[in-house]
Amino acid sequence: MTGPQITPASAEAERFWKAVQQGQLLLQQCLDCERWQFYPRTFCTSCSSFHLKWQEVSGNGIIYACTLIHRAPSPALQKRTPYLLCLVELAEGVRMMSRLADGDFAAVRRHDFLEFFNGHENSSR
Repeated sequence: MTGPQITPASAEAERFWKAVQQGQLLLQQCLDCERWQFYPRTFCTSCSSFHLKWQEVSGNGIIYACTLIHRAPSPALQKRTPYLLCLVELAEGVRMMSRLADGDFAAVRRHDFLEFFNGHENSSR
């Protein structure tokens, strides 16, 4: 099953989404202060350095907050409802939004462990 079409807002975001389509979760890490960051940017949000590198990360994290979506925000997601929208805190310390596509939504709780999986057939995870 293919997902909705993603239109990246920047060159940095395009690199992130291409990696996701290939089954990888990449984050930027600053070469000067070593802080991780998400969402992708051209500079470090901690020290303002332009020396950033892309690193594959485990995708392991915990649910910081979540809500069950019954009404899709766009026609592209209508066939995917209901789904759980989660704010996930990754092991690297950054938080990102993620869609939990299936499972027992009623059993999902704050601080539950999650692992990245993009759902594409070519994914290695």
